[in-house]
Order: sequence, then C-alpha cells, then structure tokens
Amino acid sequence: MNKQFYSNDTERSVLGALLIDNSCIDDTFEINVDDFYIPQHKLIFNATVSLIQEGKHADILTVSQALSEEQLKNCGGLAYLAELSRDTPRATNFKHYASILRNYTKARSANNIAKTLIKNLTKASFSNSDSSNQIIAQTESELFQLGHDVENQNEQRIPELLTNVMNFLETEHNPFIPTGFKNLDSKIGGLEPKEITIIAARPSMGKTAFLISLIYNHIVALNNDPNLQIQPIFVFSLEMDAQSLMLRLLSALSHVPFIDIKNKNLDDSDYGKISDAIAILLKLKNILIIDDNAYLTPSIFRRKVQRYTRLYGQPTFVAVDYVQLMSSGEKNNENRAVEVGNISRQLKIHCKDFNIPLVLLSQLNRSVESRSDKRPLLSDLKESGSLEQDATTVILLYRDDVYNENSEVKGTGELIVAKARNAATGKVAVKFDGPYMHYQNLS
Repeated sequence: MNKQFYSNDTERSVLGALLIDNSCIDDTFEINVDDFYIPQHKLIFNATVSLIQEGKHADILTVSQALSEEQLKNCGGLAYLAELSRDTPRATNFKHYASILRNYTKARSANNIAKTLIKNLTKASFSNSDSSNQIIAQTESELFQLGHDVENQNEQRIPELLTNVMNFLETEHNPFIPTGFKNLDSKIGGLEPKEITIIAARPSMGKTAFLISLIYNHIVALNNDPNLQIQPIFVFSLEMDAQSLMLRLLSALSHVPFIDIKNKNLDDSDYGKISDAIAILLKLKNILIIDDNAYLTPSIFRRKVQRYTRLYGQPTFVAVDYVQLMSSGEKNNENRAVEVGNISRQLKIHCKDFNIPLVLLSQLNRSVESRSDKRPLLSDLKESGSLEQDATTVILLYRDDVYNENSEVKGTGELIVAKARNAATGKVAVKFDGPYMHYQNLS
C-alpha cells in the first residue's frame, strides 16, 4: 500500500486558521502554495494570502469573491469555505498546523528524491566508474539541503542580526579556534568556523610539519586543561600515509628526533619519552582521525565528514593535505586550474554547511625560485586563483635556511599572513625544530 504524504485535515486546519485570524499571515513565511497537496486548497491559499497582502480582510465571503466562478466551484463553493472556518479547532494553533504541513512537504520531497535515485540507478552505466559516485553525490546533496531547510534559513532581518551581534559581544565564548601560535592568534584571531584557511609553501618548507604543529598545540592544550571540551580533528592526508603522520606527531610530543623514530634508533630514554606521548594520545583516543585514502573528491569529502562527525562528534577543524592532490570527480575539465577552482568552491560550500574551520594545505608554483627574494607571494598559489578568492586567510610559510646555508636566522621561520579578510596581514616569526619537524612559538 502506498503511503500518502499529505494530510487533508492539516491542510484544512491551516486554511481555516488563516480565515479566522488573518494575523497568522505573519508566520506564513514558512509556507508556500507547494506545501498544499490538494489542488482546491492551493487555490484557496493563494486567494487568501493575496487578499491579506493587499491589505484587505480575508474571510469566506471575500475569498469566494476573489476566486473565479469556475475556481470557486472546483473548491466546493461557499459552503466548503464555511466548513474550513467551522471545523478548525483553534486559530492559535496555527504554528503547529504549519509545522505539520511542512513535514508533509519534506516527506513528499524525500519521496521524489528516492524515486529519482531509483530512476538514475536504473539508467546508469556502471562500466563508468564515476557514475555511481555522481548519483550518490547528487542524492546526498539534495537530501542535505532538504534536511537543513536551505531555502528558509538564509534571510535574516536587522533585529535578529543585532541580537546575534549583542550576544557575540556579551559572551565570553570566542568562536575562533586557537592555532596555539600566540602571535599568529593575536593577528588573525585563530581558525574561523565556516571559513577556509590556506597554509601554502614550496616543497621542503614544512606544510605538513605546520599541520602537525597545529594538532600538537591542540593536544597539549587539552592535556593541560581538563576543563576544555574534547573535539576531534579530521585530517585527509592525500600525500602521506597515516602511520607516517603519527610518527611525526609522536616525535613532536616526545621530543625524540623523527629520524631516530623512523630508523628505530632508540635508547631506553627515548622509549620512555615515546611511551609518555602514547599515553597522552590514548587518553585522548578520538582526538585525531586520519583518512589517508589517496583519492578524494569534494563529494567524498562531504560524505566522510558527515560520517566522522556522526561517529566522533563535531570537529575542532578539518584539514586536507594537500588540495592540489584532490580530484573534482568530473571528466572533461578544461584544465587543471579550472578543476582546482571547482574543488575550492565546493569545499567552501561544505565548510559553511558543516560550520567547521577548514585548513587546506597548498603547493606554491615555481615562480618563487626565479626571484632573488624567495619569500612567497599570494600570486604564487599553484594552479588556481580561486584558492586565493575562496580563502578567508592565506598563510605562506618561509624558512630562510632552506635557501641560504649560512642564514643568520637558522632554526626560525616566517608565517606570512598574505591575506586576512577579517584581520591584519603581516609576518609572524616562529621557531622551527628541524629534528622534530615541528613549528613552535619563539621564546
């Protein structure tokens, strides 16, 4: 037996409440004509709302006059309009009736999405490896929008906006996520929810090392303050496998040189330090989720973030190492720059939907190498200006001793804030511990 995704009684109650008390129109921003399934109710709703919006009183008489003779006949005549008012229990329950009506609309939409999914699967050619992924991604996107009422949540009026601003100013809660680099946080505030922060550098500058340092700073803060809420970090590592990342993190936490851990050149003291670091990580067992599958598209990213959030909770931040290794999942792209641009825009949408800070590690192009001053510029972002456009903050890494063996600033680095939409640009000096592949605050 087919399920009916509508309720005649609910539709009648909504219309009856509107006819009894026209002030209910103040709440009808959540309702439109498509929320009604029965054709005669669509006609009555349109006529009623049109009268009220014109500043006229809508009752059974004026609504009947607003309908054409044929429409009124199709609606059951004046007698049916009278029944709507008479049979509605209470106009004060309008919001509740409207909520039920919207639930039926969502159910119908979900049913239509399911039908489309079955139709697409029936027609799909599974010799194309991307066909099933594309169908799943399309369905997932439609269900996500349906579940989050995208159409009805975008507009905000000045009173609501001012209330949000006052709450922001009066509360002690800081929405920014500290990076743990004090001078950097004082400049940019930290990692911003719903926004992209790009960490970009040439090879060997330590992009992954900087990401490990962000994770390290978060773990140390949690370990030192038991009152802090434990929220995980999701890392999508396209270049390095999970074990290599974990060895780097252990080196930073234990202060045992990475090369010694990698080569297992360890003495009893080293094993003791590593055991202490492991104990910290085990205490915070869900603090870090590493996904090292080398194939990642924006749609796969979305599905995995949804899944990991469901399993481990809302993340502190999500990181991708690194963005140029991602695929759009689509064929016949004009060129790689266009593809990276498409990836960037989709990731921007996803981080807003999930309310997460998104950290994207990025390569810089070779133009740096041809300049006498090797400090990177914003224009050096590889393969796409869209990365620069979509990011709220862009931080470029530079270590002079990579280029100059006799550098006067060995063991230090610069965090060049090249773009900061909501903060100030500039440089922040940091320490770089080469043996532990780890960025730190300068003493």
